[in-house]
Amino acid sequence: TLRTNYNIRPGQPFEQQPIDCQMPRDITTEWTVSGESAIRKETVTHTYYPDGNLQSKARADGVVEHLTWYPAQGERSPDGSELCPANPEGFVSQLKEKTITPAKSSQGGAPTLSTRYTYTALPALEGSDMPEWIVPVTETMVHLDADGNGNELELQRTRKEYFHALEEPFSHGRTRRQTQTL
Repeated sequence: TLRTNYNIRPGQPFEQQPIDCQMPRDITTEWTVSGESAIRKETVTHTYYPDGNLQSKARADGVVEHLTWYPAQGERSPDGSELCPANPEGFVSQLKEKTITPAKSSQGGAPTLSTRYTYTALPALEGSDMPEWIVPVTETMVHLDADGNGNELELQRTRKEYFHALEEPFSHGRTRRQTQTL
């Protein structure tokens, strides 16, 4: 049996529902063996930011995923370099970081991993009447608190480069090169 619960306020009209009312709050899967009373049950729980983006997902095995998003106005690093341009349509839609925390275990040793993303904007084709669009540039996976002193260890970095060829509509925006460093 699969049961999905939503963040719905019974008796309230749609306009007064929370922004995440159509997103699953928790999903429970139950298994039973015919003729036996034993039940196996697993629940996955989701939380959302006020804008409706996923904030966390607690899996049935105890692993927790936590996500943060770039603001609609974009973000720059302390040195001034662009981490994510402003969203041309005003949405919060670019993932900034995804952290995966392992389930608690008596054996320990499973790392907490975080993947961080940066983006750039590519211009739209001339005459398209579309805004620029945002594409991923880097994806960096780190082991958090790798040495027990709060330091990180970079495990993998992927960098993408794109064709900037407005005069060639079938090439513009396609991935030109992807470099992965381990």
